[in-house]
Amino acid sequence: MINILLILFLFIFLSYKNILLLNEESLILLCFITFVSLILNKFGTTITTSLTSQSKNIEIVLKQSLEQFSTLLHKFLLLNQKPKKLISKFHKLGDYYYNLVSVLGNKLPKYKELQLNTAYKNRLVFLNKVEQQTIKLLAVIIVKKLAKIIKLKQFYSSNLKINYFLCLKSINLREYIHLIIPNNK
Repeated sequence: MINILLILFLFIFLSYKNILLLNEESLILLCFITFVSLILNKFGTTITTSLTSQSKNIEIVLKQSLEQFSTLLHKFLLLNQKPKKLISKFHKLGDYYYNLVSVLGNKLPKYKELQLNTAYKNRLVFLNKVEQQTIKLLAVIIVKKLAKIIKLKQFYSSNLKINYFLCLKSINLREYIHLIIPNNK
């Protein structure tokens, strides 16, 4: 209260000495300052508590938004790093497939050649066995046919009295005799 009286006397003194001019604007300023000082004196504690509670609420909201922003930023950075990791993994996978294809490209002709060699070798072995069996079979067939021919020839020459067969018989006998007793000339 003493402050208000002091300010009031100072104002009256300044106005009286024409240091402070009283016009509409200065009167409005004076009224505003008086109003603010009265409000602060009467409701100062309630205003300060209200303002402090509001500032605390604002502070809490700002901290929450800052935390949310930091978590979102962290998630964004993680998501931003994932494509880079994915790209590097795709590069590694591409290198692996390139190496695999080059190795297969180099080894596949050799493998096919080895496979063909073993297949042809097996076929040749099989054909060799078939050939041996065929030769044996043909030899047996020829021997049997020759045996039948000889039996038929003997039958014709001994039982049938045809001159042709009799002549062949005598020629055969001479050849056998020459084989047994060589002719000394």
